[in-house]
Amino acid sequence: MSNLNTLPPEILLRIAHTIHISLPNLALASKHLHHVLNPLLYRFVHYDDNRRGAWLGGMEFPDWPCDFHQCSSCIDDPRQDSRIVQLDLFVRTLVNSPQMRSTISAASFQWDAENANTEKAVLKAIGLLSPSVRFVHVRPVKMLGRHLSSLISPTITSLEIRSEDFGFDYKNGNIDGKQFYSLFCLPGLTSLSVQDVRSWSGFKGDAFECIDKVSTSNITCLNFPNSVPADTGLAEVLSWPKALRSYRHEVNPWDDKEWEPFTRGVSGAAFVDALETQRETLEEFFLLTLENNFMGVAWEALIDLSSFTSLRRLGLLRDYLTFSKVDARSTQKENSPISAGLPPALEELQLEISNESFFKCYFEGEWRPNWLDIEPGEIIEWLCDIAKNKRSKYPRLRKVVVWRSEMGACTPQWINMERYCGYNQIKTAFEEAKIKISWLDCGENELFSAN
Repeated sequence: MSNLNTLPPEILLRIAHTIHISLPNLALASKHLHHVLNPLLYRFVHYDDNRRGAWLGGMEFPDWPCDFHQCSSCIDDPRQDSRIVQLDLFVRTLVNSPQMRSTISAASFQWDAENANTEKAVLKAIGLLSPSVRFVHVRPVKMLGRHLSSLISPTITSLEIRSEDFGFDYKNGNIDGKQFYSLFCLPGLTSLSVQDVRSWSGFKGDAFECIDKVSTSNITCLNFPNSVPADTGLAEVLSWPKALRSYRHEVNPWDDKEWEPFTRGVSGAAFVDALETQRETLEEFFLLTLENNFMGVAWEALIDLSSFTSLRRLGLLRDYLTFSKVDARSTQKENSPISAGLPPALEELQLEISNESFFKCYFEGEWRPNWLDIEPGEIIEWLCDIAKNKRSKYPRLRKVVVWRSEMGACTPQWINMERYCGYNQIKTAFEEAKIKISWLDCGENELFSAN
């Protein structure tokens, strides 16, 4: 330990960023380490009022080190954030310690909005942090139609909310266009996530349309989890941000209680049309699917992102880019190469396989279920097409992840594919193109990390 104590602070901080060890334990190893690592230990803090039941759901955390402050699924130790255990004690510490206030760079708060005492403490903590903190993420739950103005301050940069929490009619799919637009006008807000949007039809009517809303919002990161597919109403919403950089949409075409399914299939082209106003600024686009309710892709309307000149991170279902030979024969439509719709600035691609088959089922000589609509060797053709067109179409592509949703999988499993017949063609093509390819089984979609 004496050797560590002699190292300069900048070296110790670099070591702390790279080693996989608990920061609190490392900070307790010596007074010198505690002095150096304390700012790192408390740079990201979060409060999750979820100890009294599951009604809040899992907390999500914006990826503060990343360019795009979108939320990612809760993990036990998110980027070594420090968890606020006792909110009142945390507020008292902030009052008495200006040094602590200046140390915190980003803070996340999730709480039950029906609990007045908790809400008061959260707002006081945000107020104390406001002079120096860079980012604040909030997730108020159970708002029951209350107006957001009582909760929002210019300090808050990221908001995560369910549509029904502030008055949307979830059962009938109705949406208050004016109140929805008010979210985009909140001062200081740059990242917004609204879950369970069941309709985009609420943005009509003379009173609403008379307001010029195009390019009026500072939102740069937008997320619609568990929401209906794109249509002209979504195009109106996506025209509000001045420069949208990150867009994520988790498609749930229907609700198993009241909502009618999108039986015609999900149109990838409708999402491209909806994002037209952000074509020059969009850098990240993830189009996710909920497997249990997915009604398939509308084959006549595949995605073409070749005109999105800034788009460098893309994650979507393979079906949005090209369809299989079986589908081509059944629809009697001419297929396009999978590389045709990829953007020219692409650096990272996450390609989702749409069903529960094991990866090996797509290769020659392996067992295949009768219902599988992809012929042996097709996945080899698709991936080799992506690799071989790198130089001419997207020269900065460096990473491809092929992802499969495995129901019940608790932890990501990276799969070694080299033992399967024909995989050597993929390996050779990607090595020649200098692209890293990985294969992932996971219960939840693993989006790209900040690295």
